[in-house]
Amino acid sequence: MSLSGVGTKRDYGIALKHFNIASKSGHVLAFYNLGMMHAGGIGVMRNCQTAAELLKNVAERGTWGNNLMDAHALYHKGFVDSALIKYLLLAEQGYEVAQTNAAFILDREATDFVKTLKYRFKRAFVNWKRAATQGFGGARLKLGDYYYYGQGTQVDPVEAAEQYQLASDVDHNPQAMFNLGYMHELGIGRAQDMHLAKRYYDLAASTSLDAHVPAMLANSKLQAKNTRCVAHTNLQGLHLH
Repeated sequence: MSLSGVGTKRDYGIALKHFNIASKSGHVLAFYNLGMMHAGGIGVMRNCQTAAELLKNVAERGTWGNNLMDAHALYHKGFVDSALIKYLLLAEQGYEVAQTNAAFILDREATDFVKTLKYRFKRAFVNWKRAATQGFGGARLKLGDYYYYGQGTQVDPVEAAEQYQLASDVDHNPQAMFNLGYMHELGIGRAQDMHLAKRYYDLAASTSLDAHVPAMLANSKLQAKNTRCVAHTNLQGLHLH
């Protein structure tokens, strides 16, 4: 009513507020109206990317989305291969959740069907990449792993570091932070820098409780390296008389 001015004074700000509240409860029409407002710059600064994300949410809630639930049920009943086929079909239609789940199954499961798939990890890599493009943060971490180990693609430590950096900066992923620390420590894909290595280890520890012990051990190793370097430098500075 506030959007169209029916029965009350037209007020885009109030309309935006109520649509945002309704969208948090999963109201499809609220997502649609928010998408159209962002697309047209109505009551808000025009933002095509936000509009696309909101309207994508609407599109994925159609009746065809029931296939996603079917695939989910099949997987949890142990019919992994049937679930994978459904996820792969939905992934081709652009469903980010399906892309993520298909990549996960190809990456982790070891059924006879999955093991016989040609280019299994290459398929997983493609779907991780698509999911990352759609904003799924965990996919960035997996892309980094694939580039680092050369799984489904060529080994590329520089690109691996770039993916970990994105996962760290955008998604605040503690594993990505830890991996960046490790790469800076050894000079893999990034310049060797003990100070930056420690910074990323500390950042991982401050982001997640699970990272406390690994970060502590990594920092202890860094400290031992620094101690050895200082001792070696001091020995080189000694002169025998």
